[in-house]
Amino acid sequence: MGLQFIPARLVPWEINTGTEGTPNWVDIKGLDGSAWPTPEVEEMDTTDNDSGGIYSSVPIEVKRKVTLKGFIYEDPDTGARDAGQEACEAASPDSGNMGYNTLKQFRYTTPGGTATVRKGWCRAGATDGGRNDKLGWECEISFVE
Repeated sequence: MGLQFIPARLVPWEINTGTEGTPNWVDIKGLDGSAWPTPEVEEMDTTDNDSGGIYSSVPIEVKRKVTLKGFIYEDPDTGARDAGQEACEAASPDSGNMGYNTLKQFRYTTPGGTATVRKGWCRAGATDGGRNDKLGWECEISFVE
């Protein structure tokens, strides 16, 4: 069949609510659109008087982040929320967690079965929406390894 494009909706994201030794992978539901970790490179300015007016730099630090965007999932009869969204929100510093308590494992898997696991911390919660829009939700993950 050969190589194919991968639709973003076919790459599920999960959070580990267990431990690294005994993981419990929980789907993060309600996502809409693509979410792929992209590096942000911090540069160190190496321009000096001998640069002839040409800016120069070297990469000094790489940050890997991803923002999962979607919509709040809630059962209108019971008020039960999506377990993956709740796990992300519970791990956020906004809910009182600080330091190493915020570090969780996240996993995404391609349709071909390639799973990538990364440790990081996240900020998650509801985002605004217009009067006739679905209530938004997002989770920004900063990877530490």
